[in-house]
Amino acid sequence: MSLTFIPGSAPSYQCLSTDIVANKVTGASYIGADLFVLDTGLWYRIQPDLTLALLPIGSVTISSGCAIIGNVGISGSIALGASEVHIGQFGGTGYIVSASFTGNGTATLHAANSAITPATGNLLVIPNAVRVNGGTAYVMDVTLSTSVSGVVIMPKLHFYSASSVTVTPDSGSWVSLFADDQYKLGIYTLPIMSSSSGSLTNMSMATSTDTYTTSHPAILIQAQPSSRNIAIGIETLTAFTSTASQVWNVKLRMDQN
Repeated sequence: MSLTFIPGSAPSYQCLSTDIVANKVTGASYIGADLFVLDTGLWYRIQPDLTLALLPIGSVTISSGCAIIGNVGISGSIALGASEVHIGQFGGTGYIVSASFTGNGTATLHAANSAITPATGNLLVIPNAVRVNGGTAYVMDVTLSTSVSGVVIMPKLHFYSASSVTVTPDSGSWVSLFADDQYKLGIYTLPIMSSSSGSLTNMSMATSTDTYTTSHPAILIQAQPSSRNIAIGIETLTAFTSTASQVWNVKLRMDQN
């Protein structure tokens, strides 16, 4: 064919495939114009003899629809399935998880380097600490709170990917076994717990918080392949006597991957 000049102001048409008869569409008379077929998602160009030439601009079939790159036409249903590939997302997402437990029903002396555990003697499980099963996240901030004011212990938190590790009963000496090292994720030593300023009679809790700094970097954690949970053990580095049914709460600010 001879060279055809197509101005930027050239019209374009759209029709249904049933409108195409003998490779022409009645009324589509502008030579060089583009024509989009609604029910097939294909683009054509009108030739000098008014017949249609399919535009080779990378037609891609997706599901039951069709997408064309260039002049974009979409036909049918196009669906994106669940995936770990997040279109348009850069970086992670911050969120907060927490869990609590109640200690023994009687006042108990805890020596230095002893365990603070639930009455059942297990680790504290933090549910949904990561976004997907077996996923990872960074622990940015850690807060330990207790329901009794005036507690001034220095707590040490042990992070595990599973709760099936050897734990001593509450107030027993902290135990770290090599067999459990496969589950160990990291350790976070917090500042000494304190209550808010003012009379202790007006306070009902003590807390300790540590925030990510260059001197105290975030901990990378990972859950087991079939779980989103992690587990935490609390060790006190300072001797103290707990009260009956004292409640402990761990709160984590996470940056998920």
